[in-house]
Amino acid sequence: MTATTTAPRLTKGMYAAPPISELFGLRQGQCRSNDFVHNGGWYNKQGEKLGWGDLEPADILRIRNQLEDDEMFVVLPEGASFWAFGKDVGSRCLAGGVDATHLEQYAPGVDYMVENAKYVIARHKIYDLRDFWEVETYVDEGLQFHTLTPDKFKEMLTAK
Repeated sequence: MTATTTAPRLTKGMYAAPPISELFGLRQGQCRSNDFVHNGGWYNKQGEKLGWGDLEPADILRIRNQLEDDEMFVVLPEGASFWAFGKDVGSRCLAGGVDATHLEQYAPGVDYMVENAKYVIARHKIYDLRDFWEVETYVDEGLQFHTLTPDKFKEMLTAK
């Protein structure tokens, strides 16, 4: 018998390039009236950009509940996932063009994610990242967050 391996579900550009994924009911550039995250960048645990857009609490719960054990859905704020890669990246994006000088925004890597991530969603857990916490958990918009430092996040990413 041979072991079966499944292809990774969270792949670079999955919400932007055909065939466009509908995983978690998300769409590239989505707008939500009750956005908990506004224009966030969405990444896998390898530091590859999946897509971007608003996330409301229902989106975050759906992602948390549908992730598999070995997956992470990492959310970076708009500034770190988009504007940090150059002031003119917005105009090129709106015009439909991307040049090679800004391709790093699509795979900035693990260290960049650790430095800039705001939220990490894992199977049945949501983490909020900051350097210092006075509490271990808190509730916001009906979501239970576990607090996490960037160092602990890096340990999670590099654990085998």
